[in-house]
Amino acid sequence: MTTQHRSAQSPKVRPDGLNRAPEDAERDARLNLIYNSTHDCMFLMRVEGAGVFRCESINRSYSTVTGLAEADVVGRRPEDILPSAAADFALQKYQEAIDIGEPLKYSEDILLPAGRVVFETVLTPIMDSGGTCTHLLGAMRDITDRKLAEEALRESESRYRQLFESNGSIQFLADADTARILDANPAAERFYGWTREQFQMMSAADIVDISDDAWIDYAKSVARGEGTVTVREHRTATGERKTVEVFASIFVTGTTRVFHSIVHDISDRIRAQEEMRNSEARFRSAVDNGPDLFTVLDTIRNADGAIIDFRIVEINARAGAAFGVDPSRMIGRSFDELLPYSANAALLKSLVAVAETGEAGETEVQPRVGPLTDKWLSCQIVALGRGVAITARDVTERRRAEDELRVLSEVDALTGLLNRRGFETLAARHLKSAEHSTKSSYLFYFDMNGFKAINDSWGHAVGDEALVKMADVLRQTFRERDLIARMGGDEFVALALSCGEVTNSVLTRLQTELAQQNSRNILAGDGYVLETAVGMARFNPEAPRSLAALLAMADRELYEDKRITRRETA
Repeated sequence: MTTQHRSAQSPKVRPDGLNRAPEDAERDARLNLIYNSTHDCMFLMRVEGAGVFRCESINRSYSTVTGLAEADVVGRRPEDILPSAAADFALQKYQEAIDIGEPLKYSEDILLPAGRVVFETVLTPIMDSGGTCTHLLGAMRDITDRKLAEEALRESESRYRQLFESNGSIQFLADADTARILDANPAAERFYGWTREQFQMMSAADIVDISDDAWIDYAKSVARGEGTVTVREHRTATGERKTVEVFASIFVTGTTRVFHSIVHDISDRIRAQEEMRNSEARFRSAVDNGPDLFTVLDTIRNADGAIIDFRIVEINARAGAAFGVDPSRMIGRSFDELLPYSANAALLKSLVAVAETGEAGETEVQPRVGPLTDKWLSCQIVALGRGVAITARDVTERRRAEDELRVLSEVDALTGLLNRRGFETLAARHLKSAEHSTKSSYLFYFDMNGFKAINDSWGHAVGDEALVKMADVLRQTFRERDLIARMGGDEFVALALSCGEVTNSVLTRLQTELAQQNSRNILAGDGYVLETAVGMARFNPEAPRSLAALLAMADRELYEDKRITRRETA
């Protein structure tokens, strides 16, 4: 069917060629008037032979409702207008009406451009003076949805009462011209607090603030199919005002145009929406003005459904300022543009894990972009819809404090060398790497000779000074990449990594540095000299030993060296 709408010409019910008695003229005039002014869709079908029919005329409503112009229908057979199944059904009914010789009522489904419509059709055979059916007059009435309820209301008081009385929705009937309330159902009595008798003495203006002129305009718009759904404030018997949604329609019964309204209480919904708006406003204020960076991301998946990236759905002002971008310009862009995954692979892994499992996650990243190059962010990640939400906080100061504490926990405060903890941590790691070297590494263990005498003779301050000077001697003896540590008291260690067979040169350099330091001590008037015993252990990459084993071997050699020294000086 075409979707174009054109008004049909005002046809005459009887074709011009029919013989009519003068006394029929007035009747035909009335018939023509009814034919063209009724809201029903009227058509006149000429009987051309057995099972052969051709449309002779249609009324204005037919064109308006069906969307078919007069040229699309008049002069054509049902087979030319309707699909085959619908045409077969129509032909069957046409023949049935002719056979019974009386009006035939039936329902039929017609597919219009706007959708499926159910029509109630009354088909009336028109006979000539010899009793032969020459025409069929059809009247089609739309009985779908609300029209069906309105028609049922007009045609059946019992059905009207069933729909009106027992329906849980609040319903009113009012005079469309005067706004006087004609009836209200029990649901309206319960909601408003007035009885049915009280309602019937009231006007719509007693419930809603509306003037007479405004009511007339309202009724006209509803009659045109406009403004059929409105939101208004209604008064109850207690004076309370409630927000309601009104579904309105107008139908005619007798000489009265009846305004039918179905009322839904939406006060709770409106309050919930207002609370939601307020909540969203508070949330937005908190998000934008809080200390955290906030971003909502949606997933980007490949053809196999795997997550390959994320798209920015929302980003707060603080995040935009932190990254040096306008938040509005980031919406819809790839998250990789904000935090490149090449430098933040751990973050992508965390985002994917949360999006896939729905379990919240946490990670710390160093963005290395823009103003955040030197910053650390602690990211709380939660699943949200099809993606995730990230709340990130700047924890740079905390990380720096932790780094400082870590350094302090691994460095000897007096000498500035590594302490035992720091040495054991780093040495174990370096020895693991040394397993792949082709050169040997050596662990040296030192114990200062005569250190107790220095403390006893000169005091602990001088003893501390001697320890510092011994640390300087070791720094000068070993390479910058070697590890040197004070193990406690007057004991020191050094790990010379991948140095090959150079132990003698290391020991020679040690004696040279000690001699030079002692010369400076004499010039300074110090009354002590620096001496040390040495133990050594070799780390062979082909037969690696643990750090603990190397320390034990070097410690044994150290005390052997001290024993020999004591024997030689005895």
